Amino acid sequence: MTLLKNVLNIFLIIFGIQKCFCNIENSVCSHYGTNCEELSGFTPNLDDYAIIKEKFNQLPKDDLYGMIRKSYEEASNYYNNSIYNDLTHTSNVFDKNQEENLIIHEKIFPSIVSLLTTEKLVKRFGSYKFLTKGTSIEKFCKVPENNCGGEKYQSADGKCNNVYHPSWGTTNSRFQRLIPGRYYDGIQIPRKSINNINELPNPYLIGNLLFTQKYKKQQKITNLLTHWANFIYHDLAKIKSSKFYVTTDFNGNICCDDKYSHPECLPIYTPNINEFDLEDQKCIPYIRTILAPRDDVCSFGPREQGNQATSFLDASTVYGNTKEEQLSIRLKSGGKINDNTFKLSELSPLNEDEDSLNQISSVMVNLWQKQHNKIAEKLSQLNSHWDDNIIFHEARRIVIAQIQFITLNEYLPILIGHETVNYYKLRTTKYDDTEVSTDEFYDLNIEPNTFNSFATAVGNFYLTIISNNDKNLLFNTQSHSLLSKNAENLIIDLLESTISRPGLHINPSYAKNNIFDNVLFKKSLDFPTFLIQLSRDNGLGSYTEYREKCGGSIITNFDDLWDDIMNPEKVIPILKKYYADVRDVELPILGLAEKPVRGALVGPTFGCILGLQFRTTKNSDRFWFDNMKNPKSFTFDQLSQIRRTTLASVLCNAIPGIEYVQPRSFEIPNNYINFPVSCNTTNEQGTNLQFWKESIPSSYKEESESLSDIIESFNGLPSISKHKVNLALKKGYENLKTKENFDTKQYNAQFDDMYDATTPLNSYAALMRAKPKALDLNRLAKLKWETMSVIMNGEIDILSNQAKLSGATLFTDPISPNQISDIIPLVDVNSVLNDSKSAFKEDCHPQNLPCDHTSPYRTSHGWCNNLKNPSFVTYEDGFNIPRSFGVSGKPLPLPRRISNVINNEMLIFQKTYSHLVMQFGQFLDHDITHVPTETGPNGTNVDCSPCNSPETVNRNCMPIEIPLDDPFFPPFIKNNERRCLPFIRSLLGNVDQGFRNQLNQLTSYIDGSSIYGSTPCETKELRLFEGGLLKFSDLGPINREALLTRSDNESCRSNPRFNCFKAGDSRNTHQPALTVLHNIMLREHNRIARILGKINYFWDDEKIFQETRKIIGAIFQHIVYSEYLPILIGKSNIEKFNLFPQNKGYFKGYDDTCDASISHPFATAAFRFGHTLVRSNFKRLDTYYRQFSDDLLLKDNFDNAEPAYNATSGGIDTILVGLLGAPSMEFDRFITSHLRNFLFAKRGEKFSGFDLISINIQRARDHGVQTYNQIREYCGFGQAKSFHDLSDYMDEETIDRLSSLYDSVDDIDLFTGLISERSLKGALLSPTASCIIGEQFSRLKKCDRFYYENNLPHTKFSEDQLQEIRKVFLAKIFCDNSDILTKIQPNVFELPDDLVNAQIPCNTFPHFDLTKWSQHPSCNLNDKVLFVGQFEKKSPCMGCVCTADGLRCQSNIVKNCESLLKDHHFVDISKDPACVIQCPKLKSQ
Repeated sequence: MTLLKNVLNIFLIIFGIQKCFCNIENSVCSHYGTNCEELSGFTPNLDDYAIIKEKFNQLPKDDLYGMIRKSYEEASNYYNNSIYNDLTHTSNVFDKNQEENLIIHEKIFPSIVSLLTTEKLVKRFGSYKFLTKGTSIEKFCKVPENNCGGEKYQSADGKCNNVYHPSWGTTNSRFQRLIPGRYYDGIQIPRKSINNINELPNPYLIGNLLFTQKYKKQQKITNLLTHWANFIYHDLAKIKSSKFYVTTDFNGNICCDDKYSHPECLPIYTPNINEFDLEDQKCIPYIRTILAPRDDVCSFGPREQGNQATSFLDASTVYGNTKEEQLSIRLKSGGKINDNTFKLSELSPLNEDEDSLNQISSVMVNLWQKQHNKIAEKLSQLNSHWDDNIIFHEARRIVIAQIQFITLNEYLPILIGHETVNYYKLRTTKYDDTEVSTDEFYDLNIEPNTFNSFATAVGNFYLTIISNNDKNLLFNTQSHSLLSKNAENLIIDLLESTISRPGLHINPSYAKNNIFDNVLFKKSLDFPTFLIQLSRDNGLGSYTEYREKCGGSIITNFDDLWDDIMNPEKVIPILKKYYADVRDVELPILGLAEKPVRGALVGPTFGCILGLQFRTTKNSDRFWFDNMKNPKSFTFDQLSQIRRTTLASVLCNAIPGIEYVQPRSFEIPNNYINFPVSCNTTNEQGTNLQFWKESIPSSYKEESESLSDIIESFNGLPSISKHKVNLALKKGYENLKTKENFDTKQYNAQFDDMYDATTPLNSYAALMRAKPKALDLNRLAKLKWETMSVIMNGEIDILSNQAKLSGATLFTDPISPNQISDIIPLVDVNSVLNDSKSAFKEDCHPQNLPCDHTSPYRTSHGWCNNLKNPSFVTYEDGFNIPRSFGVSGKPLPLPRRISNVINNEMLIFQKTYSHLVMQFGQFLDHDITHVPTETGPNGTNVDCSPCNSPETVNRNCMPIEIPLDDPFFPPFIKNNERRCLPFIRSLLGNVDQGFRNQLNQLTSYIDGSSIYGSTPCETKELRLFEGGLLKFSDLGPINREALLTRSDNESCRSNPRFNCFKAGDSRNTHQPALTVLHNIMLREHNRIARILGKINYFWDDEKIFQETRKIIGAIFQHIVYSEYLPILIGKSNIEKFNLFPQNKGYFKGYDDTCDASISHPFATAAFRFGHTLVRSNFKRLDTYYRQFSDDLLLKDNFDNAEPAYNATSGGIDTILVGLLGAPSMEFDRFITSHLRNFLFAKRGEKFSGFDLISINIQRARDHGVQTYNQIREYCGFGQAKSFHDLSDYMDEETIDRLSSLYDSVDDIDLFTGLISERSLKGALLSPTASCIIGEQFSRLKKCDRFYYENNLPHTKFSEDQLQEIRKVFLAKIFCDNSDILTKIQPNVFELPDDLVNAQIPCNTFPHFDLTKWSQHPSCNLNDKVLFVGQFEKKSPCMGCVCTADGLRCQSNIVKNCESLLKDHHFVDISKDPACVIQCPKLKSQ
């Protein structure tokens, strides 16, 4: 009590002050800068408070003395006496809070006196603009001398976060305002109608009439978001009532006693309406929220409310809002805190509030308590020399940073939408340290105090989205014991259940509850009533004021709201009936009623206030996790790790019982990209605390990769006669020439008519045409095979005489491919095939040796990367003959019959993924695989449609027979001949392994060959040789930068009116949507090339082209591995095959001994998955994703370039938006008839089409691809012994259909089997398809010397360049190169929606900074040129160094503040936050 007596004595000493006058409203608004109406300019003045800058007139000392004395007496009577009354019958209730209440009282008592004096000043002088300086009010209120600066860790109560204004944002400071306080008397009486005559409607009446809307489930968002919203709200705001000032007794509350009223009472008198069940309660007690000083000197002015939490996002819900609270949770050992605070007998002091409003999510608090301890434990292991205090503060610092990052990166984009996040500059860039170093957002002149509108209205939105499921109401102490016993099940329930949409409704559990700690004993105060009364109590303006502040249209009558709110037919009549003016309606009512912004949960007004709140919270926090103006912030490496945090990784790390969590924890899990992933995978992607080890070496010693020992092996063959081998070679050559002459004769007989390039046969042949180099390899392989046939058939015995005498034999019985592969190297065919070499003047496949290992660029044809060959196949004879009989000896089912039975058309659309998934897959496939087919003489096409064509046309024909009961194709043609679909075998490419092997005439690497070609000659034809550009065509206004056109009519049905195009891959005009992606990538190359040419003006064409090609290749790889593959095969397979791109740094897994070759199962089956996704109609949509013109029918547009020229239909842009906005077909066994019956069909020619699915099946048999059951076993899924065993991955109907076709489960063709499987959980594709694709892309990554993340010295990107590449999204590429896109969904492979994947402005995406490729030997800083390695001060406390990657800046540690004044001007120091933070006392000097 001694302290209190001293305080009271101070108030008896009265000092005079100067007189002043000022507009009441402007005094509050002035805290937000010069223009209070500017939406983006809510920035405080630079000085402490605008009110102190006013010119004041002097007031007679006696007048002010008398007013303050009288106010003090009133305050003592109503406030001092009530808190210190000896209430013996209720004293036990106050015991636990008495100390806290005393502290609060000492803080706010002078502000009570100030407020009462304000009323007297306004009544007598018409203004309250008089200084408290020199009065007892100031002396008691004034904050002690500033001793801030240099702190590494933020204080528990927020003090000294701002070194100029230590009390800003602290516990017990005031809420700040977006608009001035609205009081009837301008000071503290709650407002009336705007006409100042009518009373506002009864809050109980209006609340119970309006908050009756039905719940509407938000199907995509989990209840975990509700708890996060609660958690973040209570971190920033804690409202407390003044109940400890109000005398109470057992029977009720003095607020409802007419004889004994109290200034803090604001009771609610219930209306006399029969429809409300009031339980005879005519008055609901309400005590006003606690006051707070307006500033550090308790200036006179209107009532302000106090925030019992810090205004910083600092995990105060976990660690407390005062030093005492923080100390109470610490265990004083290993930096840990008490994480078992949920037992009812041991409640944490942080969670004692009995009212529902201040109940903090037990789930979130306990989660972060456990996360803190996990981090502390790891830090203790890493730094054994750290004491408890350092570990605690460092762990707390990390936890705060993770909470901040999750809030910005995961929570706010859902809550307010990506567009609003971007507008308020709240976007975060994951894993990027260089961007952070230049984003100087912190401003110590911004007041951090939480907005009153957020604390009172907007932040409470989460109470309207609480699920109607009782298990999710974990904001109360009764849930603590349940949580401690079964935390993982409660978390899982939150991860799997959905919220309700925000609106005018409330969970029944909160409808009648002690929503606020207004009374000693609970009375019936429901949430709607409370929310309305609270907004009036706290002086909030009306909804229309905040709407206009946020840039919304002006509302003058109720009907103006009709299009803006939900359920207007119910809401507006009620508002009209009870409110005198639309400008009277409270913010929480119409704010909650607003229709949500597309891509957000809340409406535009709430979104605006939330955006302003979090922008202020971020920009005013010295300790914000990526504030690089703070010299003691995280290091770049630590910051990169913080940016890897996801809520999923925290859940996995902190809660041991959780095994699987969906990656996007605020979104409901699905069977695709958000399928729950193993916590092992999630944790690997989380924060790596190794970067907090103090003794990290400055450099690492990389382990050298030693070459494998080469052991010469002998094949054990008996001695062989070289002469006899040459004889066999000569005989083989003769046999080859005989067959070639026969093929020529048959070709001439078949094609004696004029050649028509537009027939289906020639369209398909052009698609599969072999390149000259492939034909060379084909003839070489054929000669080898003919020679080996001569040897195997015994026509020439190549054994030496000595071997024969010894009784040796060349082959064992039966002959195996291994025996053949041992002999083939002895057959030298080069001297025989001189006539087969290409007649081209230029060698398009140069194989120059030695390789230039220092070249940073890959060759067009992949030379000097590693190449090897596949190993095992399934041919009927083991070598060459395709599989045609099953294991039982019965013939295999016809491919067309399989197609008819298994792959009939059924319209099942994908619910999650866009048609772009299919289209990107085809574009990617054409970059890595192109298996040519056999040809006639001189590379001519062969017609294998006659069923006897293997005998009459070409021995490589394998026509596909039409079943007699085919539902589409007639089984017979003219002359009663059986109908067959043409099919010719793939080009023989290699026999060195002892069996027929096909070739891939592209590079296997993801290298952009579809853009640039796969030979130097092709690349040369595509280059402009000017500015590094690719050639392009100008098609007029519809497309100024189109693909290069070609005039020939080869596989071009729209020629000559609409020429087809030329690109890196000849199949670019196969169908219009494929053309679109080719065109987009052409534009992207040229866009980047033009920028690089400006940045490095001294680069020549070759340098610009090669560097651009390298960048495009890296971007392509990044999109494949970061965006595309996770959708296809799921994150569990991404982890299994190590396909995750690096978050930072380089990939160190390059293996120069591995084989990147495309596998046969991949090329012939698994990566043909896209055929199941193809739509029969391709949408053409406008900028807003609306129908623009008629759909493109696939069957009518094979080899048709017309849509790209069609301006009326929107050209390529509307097709692109159609890919983004239309769903793909479901991944299943059902295939569109446009592929099964009309592939390459010619318009007007009935039955001219092919069946792509039959071709897939036949192609795999042609290649000797293993059966489905063999691959299933290879993938570890177990070999099926019977058709019944397939039920683990297939449905019963599919199994029945398969068993009706195949005699044995071992006969099932691979393509048929893998598309008949159900999708893998968490993936689009099936388990077997995912296995094959994962294995292939694993090798394409680790076997590629030019993989974009490799750390090889001559091919790697710089770290800064690599980080820029990691910022690229395919959506951004579309934005940069489309003529109509202004908004696009972030995840382009997923369909847009109204919330998590809504279209956002193109400028929202991270900027791809090509200046990182600048080779200027200098940097620019403050108009000064720096050379590489040169250091320069950007400001007194910020240093920069010029690096080869550009300018890198960081705050410097100030060791001696006094020395700053010697070296720098005071004005420069005062403008540098890095200086002010460390040396705040310099200001006073």
